Amino acid sequence: PIQIHFTIEKELRWVAVNRKRKSGQAEHHGIGLASVRQMIETQGGALTIEESKTTFKETIVLSRPRRKNDPAERVD
Repeated sequence: PIQIHFTIEKELRWVAVNRKRKSGQAEHHGIGLASVRQMIETQGGALTIEESKTTFKETIVLSRPRRKNDPAERVD
């Protein structure tokens, strides 16, 4: 099973994807992850990877885009 968690806190957005590894699952080479990391970092975000023998977790952090005339953006 895959678990996806979304968190929004002030200026940041987190997406965490957790999945269990199956025994005998093929190893990955990280080529796709390197491309994803580059795209996320280009947008000012970050990608972290945590691995163990039984789990694989990807966490993406993105900053909230600022919108002109957004009442939530007002600073008094």
